[in-house]
Amino acid sequence: MFPLWEELAEALKDREDVVVAQIDASANDINMSMQGSYPSLCLFPALYAERVVVYTGKRRIKDLVKFVDKEMKKAKKDRVKEDEDRRKYIEAMKEEEAKENKSKDEL
Repeated sequence: MFPLWEELAEALKDREDVVVAQIDASANDINMSMQGSYPSLCLFPALYAERVVVYTGKRRIKDLVKFVDKEMKKAKKDRVKEDEDRRKYIEAMKEEEAKENKSKDEL
């Protein structure tokens, strides 16, 4: 597994949006159920931090790079939606607060 991991890191070394790292989930208190073969390969998109994607495909470099590319595109789309949802929520909260303040001022 380690030679493949090193090959993946080498293939993605010029990408600023990807960090290839090795982590022992049990030694780092990461509470998640693993799927697929051991050791598990997971993507933690920093763009959408609440998401963990477990890789279950073939353990070949071209398949891993394809997986990373696909999931990073998806994470970027999810991040745009998350940012838009957050902006709408903040605006709604500000409007609600303004209504409450106006109501208090009228009293």
